[in-house]
Amino acid sequence: MRKNQRNPQKNNSMKEYTEPILAIDETIDLHRTSSWLIENKIEAFLDAAVVKHRKRVLIIHGIGRGVLRQITWDYLSTSPYKSIYYYATRSYGGYGATVVELL
Repeated sequence: MRKNQRNPQKNNSMKEYTEPILAIDETIDLHRTSSWLIENKIEAFLDAAVVKHRKRVLIIHGIGRGVLRQITWDYLSTSPYKSIYYYATRSYGGYGATVVELL
């Protein structure tokens, strides 16, 4: 087949992936926070979120060596608040942030 005879069809079935938009109600940034203060800051943040009836909050801990993320996730696993938590989408910080959904 000659080059000028080709007529490639555009594939309309392929869609561009877009991240779902999350409605984040509150955000806290833990950068530059001493590790021994992290749990207290998260607890106060979640207390305020519950009082304000917030459902989805974002905790920014950064990527680094993962120390702040580990402290954050350890606290969330034992928190008195029922919640699910997971890494944020890329537009909200990806592995450097955690979304907490308060149940």
